[in-house]
Amino acid sequence: MKNIAILISTYNGERYLLEQVYSILAQDAFRDNNFNIKVYIRDDGSSDSTLMLIDVLKNQEPNIIFSLTSDSNLGPADSFLHMLSVIESDYYFFCDQDDIWLKDKVSRAMSFMGERSELPIAYFSDLKLCDKDGEVISNSLWNEWGYRQKFFDSWKNYFSVSLVTGCTLAINRAAREKCMSHERYHLMLHDQWISYICAKFGIVIADKNPSILYRQHDNNVMGGGDLSLRDYINKSEKFVKYFDDAKKMCREEGDISVSELIRIKVFLSLQRLILSKLK
Repeated sequence: MKNIAILISTYNGERYLLEQVYSILAQDAFRDNNFNIKVYIRDDGSSDSTLMLIDVLKNQEPNIIFSLTSDSNLGPADSFLHMLSVIESDYYFFCDQDDIWLKDKVSRAMSFMGERSELPIAYFSDLKLCDKDGEVISNSLWNEWGYRQKFFDSWKNYFSVSLVTGCTLAINRAAREKCMSHERYHLMLHDQWISYICAKFGIVIADKNPSILYRQHDNNVMGGGDLSLRDYINKSEKFVKYFDDAKKMCREEGDISVSELIRIKVFLSLQRLILSKLK
């Protein structure tokens, strides 16, 4: 039997948390005797009724077996990585607090990852976009953002830009162990960091079939829809701010220069901008 841990980091998530969790509990994989699925929730210092909802879920649902709560706010990346470091499982699925999972999300991901446990493997997928009420407004975030399959061919692309949507990310234990043995560069969020490690030392699977409804509302972390030149200027300004970190990343990794990192970052960003306008 394969143990699966679904990791949710919450922060003032009272509005959509129940719908998200119920979409997880409705997964067809729960009816598969080959899987032992548990849902883990860590609250990142909520001040609304999120903790009360978590307590209700824990008391009602036997598959929600553990809750990590904290008065401190680590932020999404460090909150997820903390959970990853302390929870033992064979496979890990990362989950936002406000989306809706399609019923075959877990089983489909496991069909890609299940038989290659010795290699670090990361799986992620396209997403459908929905409005705050859960109504679909776009069938493909990749199309909205100008993604093409060739973007996912090289580990240097994962190192240079953030290609993976963490709310669709799943990894195996070998990926977890590899990531825990490397120090994360703080220029990268957890999803980019994990996908880069897996792309360089193992396998990254990019599934063109959407696995979730990604909810668009005022407080989500990652926005969907059209990308603008302003978006890329903002990203460039952030990169310049952390340029010393970027140089350190390249120096320590050794297989990529700063000039190559910049070239890849500019090339992929411009391609995405152009292709998103031509969709």
